[in-house]
Amino acid sequence: MSIVTVIDNLPKFAELTLQAWDRSLNRMAIDIERLSKAQVPVGPTKKQSRNSHSSGQLRSSGHHMKLGFLSYITYYNMEYARYQEFGGDGKRTVRHYTKAGTGSFYLKNPGDLIASKALEYFMNETSKIVL
Repeated sequence: MSIVTVIDNLPKFAELTLQAWDRSLNRMAIDIERLSKAQVPVGPTKKQSRNSHSSGQLRSSGHHMKLGFLSYITYYNMEYARYQEFGGDGKRTVRHYTKAGTGSFYLKNPGDLIASKALEYFMNETSKIVL
């Protein structure tokens, strides 16, 4: 007669999986920030400047932050960022950007791109789980 011992690692596996998902979301927030900073419209040149939004000021205000477990946000900390994100407001529309490759939806488009690759991020992190 042999004795069989069953070791239940399911709770440990579940905890490690949630931690891997949290790391995945962190990496996604970092990548969204990085991609969006490449697409952020730079401010007007000094000759065109009518306000204080100098070149690079909006770009440097982008950050990502952990709000809680499995909750991250990527944001730009300026009211002007909203105006540029949506390509204007009800009064004016931004039609010409000073640098090619920049424009409206500089945060939405990278967010959509990274979200479409979410499964790859999750699989990459969960493949590193070792019990």
